[in-house]
Amino acid sequence: MLQTLFFILVVILLFSVGTILIVGTLKGWEPLVHPPDSWMVFYPYGLLRRFFGEAAIAYLHIVIGIVFILGTLWLLIYVKFYL
Repeated sequence: MLQTLFFILVVILLFSVGTILIVGTLKGWEPLVHPPDSWMVFYPYGLLRRFFGEAAIAYLHIVIGIVFILGTLWLLIYVKFYL
């Protein structure tokens, strides 16, 4: 029972992170798309923005969000058919 609850929480978390990355990027949320230069020390996307521009951050967040969502779907399929 505890393993099932943990699996459900992991699936919800992964899917939510992917959705937040995609929706936040498309809506232009400030911390995702326009990180301040002072965040470069602890937020690598600030450094990415400085070298490649804001478009690179947007594309990267969308790709990472899609990877999170596809990983969640793969996890659901794997558990359904192979366990």
